[in-house]
Formats: sequence, C-alpha cells, structure tokens
Amino acid sequence: MRDLDFRGVLEDVTDATQQPEFGIVRRRTARMRTRRRVLASGGALAVAAVLAAAGGVAVTGGGGDGLPELVGSPATETGPQRIQWAGAADADHLYALVGCPTCDATLMASSDGGQTWQPRPTDQWLAKPAAMLDLYVLGPEILAYGLPEALTGGQSDAVTDGLRGKGNDGPTQSRETPRISLDAGRTWKTLSASEEPVAAAPDGTRLLGCGLGSCDLHAVDPATGVLAPLATQPPLTHADIAGVPLDAGLWVSGLDPASGKPAVAVSRDGGKSWRSHVFTDEAVVPQDRGLVAGKYITAVATYDGRTVYATLTGTHDGIPHLYRSADGGRTWRRTNPDGPPSGVETVTGLGYATADGAHVTIFTEGNTFVLRVSTNGRDYRPLVAAGGPPTISVPPDGLAGGQYLMRSERALYLSGDGRTWRQVTLP
Repeated sequence: MRDLDFRGVLEDVTDATQQPEFGIVRRRTARMRTRRRVLASGGALAVAAVLAAAGGVAVTGGGGDGLPELVGSPATETGPQRIQWAGAADADHLYALVGCPTCDATLMASSDGGQTWQPRPTDQWLAKPAAMLDLYVLGPEILAYGLPEALTGGQSDAVTDGLRGKGNDGPTQSRETPRISLDAGRTWKTLSASEEPVAAAPDGTRLLGCGLGSCDLHAVDPATGVLAPLATQPPLTHADIAGVPLDAGLWVSGLDPASGKPAVAVSRDGGKSWRSHVFTDEAVVPQDRGLVAGKYITAVATYDGRTVYATLTGTHDGIPHLYRSADGGRTWRRTNPDGPPSGVETVTGLGYATADGAHVTIFTEGNTFVLRVSTNGRDYRPLVAAGGPPTISVPPDGLAGGQYLMRSERALYLSGDGRTWRQVTLP
C-alpha cells in the first residue's frame, strides 16, 4: 500500500487545479504506486479527525441517490502513533513498518490476519528511517524495496537494464540496489530481472509499472523473485495499475498511443490479453519528455470488475469528469455531463468502489480528508466507514478475495465490502 504523507497529498490535490512544473512531475514519478491512484510513501497523514468512523451501524433515511445513511460512534484507537506503512496482497498476510519517520523502522509481519505478529530481522537495507523506505507487496509472501527508481531508470546497473522499457529515457540518480524477499521478509536478496517476456502474472501476484513515466509492465516469479516484462503489454502508454481487489481483474489507466487521449484497459487472464477503451470526448493529454502530470492519469475504481468508475481531474473545462461502466468496461457513460458532481467540493481521483457497486471518493475539505459516496457517480453524500479509523491516513488498498486494507497511525483495518471495517492492532 502506498501511504499518503500530508505534503505529498496536498501536492497531488493541487495537481487537480493547476499544472505543476514537469521537473516536479519527474521527481514525483518515483512515488507512483502500482494501483489505483498516484500515492506518496512515507509518514502518516497528520490531520485532524476527518470523519466519524462508526462501530455499530444504524440505517436512517436515504439521500437523493437512494443511498441510506450510516450512523455510528467513532472507532476507538489506543497506543502511540507509530505505524508508518502497511501493505498486503491478501487478508491473511499483513505487513507494517513500525517506528517514527526519523528513526529506524521495524518490519512486522502476520500470517493469520493480524491475530499474531512477528518482527522481521532488519538488514542493512531496512535499517533506516521509515519515511525513506519504499516497500511493495508483490504477493502474499513477496516484498520488494527500491522498485520505483528501478522501473523508471533510477538504477544504472544490470537490474535496471532488464527493467527498462521502450519508453524510458535513462537513469536519473543512483540508489541502493533493489532488494526482494520471497519468505515474508525473513530474508532478503538482490533483485534480478530478465529480458525474456512472460505470458502472464502468476496467480496472487501484482504487476509493476511506472505510472507517470513510461515502461513495460513487469511480473514477478514467486519461486525465483525474478522480474520479467509481460509478453503482451496493455495498448496504452504511461500505464498506471489500479489498486483494486485482485479478483476484479488487472486494470490499468494511461494514454491511447494513437490519439494521446485518456484510456483504460483490463485483463482478466493475468495480462495475456487486454481490452481497452479510449475516452474520445476528452482532450489530448499534454506531455513533456515522455512524462505527464498525475492529474491526467485516469483513476479507476471497481470492486467486482463489472461496475467500474473512472475519474478524470485534468480536464479541458476544469470540471472533474466521472464515467461509469456497468458491463466491465465495454461501454462507458459520463455521469456528470451537465456540470460538477454534487456533494463534493474537490475531486482528487483518490477513491475506491464498494461491494454494492457504489463509488467512494476521498477529497479535501479545508485541510482535512473526507469520504463521499455515490451509487450513480453524480450525487455524493457523506460516508461513515463503519468500524474504520477515526482519521484518514491512507485510502484502502485492494487485496485478493474482495478485501480492502486501510491503516491509521495506530491500527490496520480490513473490509470485505468497503463499508464496514474490522480493526487489527499490533503488539
């Protein structure tokens, strides 16, 4: 899960209203996450309480879109604010970095859904402040470090040469050699890459991509830890992998290479084949030296792979354009053709979909982040994440089995529907 630091998120929110310098965009490329949305790694979001996350749920009168309100008391959290990052590929194997942003972090792991936790040995690569670590969960027991720079040309060794794709414009800076663990963080080794393509991503694993930059999508071999490019790449440039539940298919957003307009693609066979859709009514996306600003990357949200939402914030008229598909991305309908969506002041593109087909957007209200939900992609109302954290530090990350993972600085939270949450505490 790519965590949100307050400064980084505010930068991304600013992107929704103005174009940053492309030098800034290039530096942000290293923060691109392989899911749903462009998110920054590092410390937790230090903001005031932004929503009343509920314990027990009561249903009251419905809103304009027929959605009932959820009412409850805030979740109770105890202990110090020490969780700097959390990630998972399924709801059983959970990982968390515990510490402070400026002190050495401890990697904690659980293989039973958070009932018990074990600290992992800290080698020289992990013995550094938590805010400096870029950890990725590529499978239930596969962890990797140092991947954003590797995939975007930040390494100058043979590993990067194997990762570099057709659209990369070369190394930018030197960092530690990427590392990978195949045993849930117990041991680590230097990550290696192959130029020999693979047909598909193995079951239960995540793909790797560049997002704002442009490179091939790569899959990891869970037996060897070797990264290799997919033989059949999605028919997009700047492919950003959406962080949706793994059972919903592999969803990516990017640009149509022919027109330069926003597009999405989905694979339901691990990346062997792709089906794409171009949003032809949208404007051509500006590029500079092969890079695009984060606001131009379409944010994709889906729970089941059938009801899908696409949010475009970098539009020609300055109004967020929201699209909805009810047939797995075959056809799309603009949900707010007459103006901005109602009930939201700022649409950032951060969001997710619930099991009942609703769209949840996370947006700013002053200096805080709040949740709004809609069943039609046009009319949004406040959402109480029942049993969830009392403050938003990171949006949910999609896991296998239709699960979501979210965290605060004190606890983790799991959900099977995106509405009700179970708290998981660390020792």
